Amino acid sequence: MAAGLVAADHLSKWYGQVIGLNDVSVTVPTGITGLLGPNGAGKSTFMKLITGQLRPSKGTISVLGEPIWQNPALYYRIGFCPEQDAFYERMTGLEWVTALMRLNGGDDATAQAAAKRAIDEVDLTEAIKSERYEDAARTRDEINQVKQAFNQQTTR
Repeated sequence: MAAGLVAADHLSKWYGQVIGLNDVSVTVPTGITGLLGPNGAGKSTFMKLITGQLRPSKGTISVLGEPIWQNPALYYRIGFCPEQDAFYERMTGLEWVTALMRLNGGDDATAQAAAKRAIDEVDLTEAIKSERYEDAARTRDEINQVKQAFNQQTTR
């Protein structure tokens, strides 16, 4: 299979007797790629396989030329924005982004400084002063911008 951002070779995933993904071989190049299909086509399963959240039942999947399953070093290099966001309502925006930064290790001061840089990079510094995260992030796009800035910081 040719190298690409993502390469799947005869990839399958079963949930007991239910087929989540069946014998998929694809190379995804760099750039923007859409994943389209009807409900139950395997889009979410494929994304969970790409991000290492699920282990393939059969076949192989690699991201950036490396196997993704149980590869923590590779997890640090990728980002994933799932179809449903979940936030702790008790946290402020700064607390939430700082918690995300802490997932990469380091102490609280380093994580908070990195969170402030990510928030500043997407122009949410004033909005982040709101009491709760859902107030600070006015739209889903802004939330995703902070996540993207966070992922860019962790790969630098």
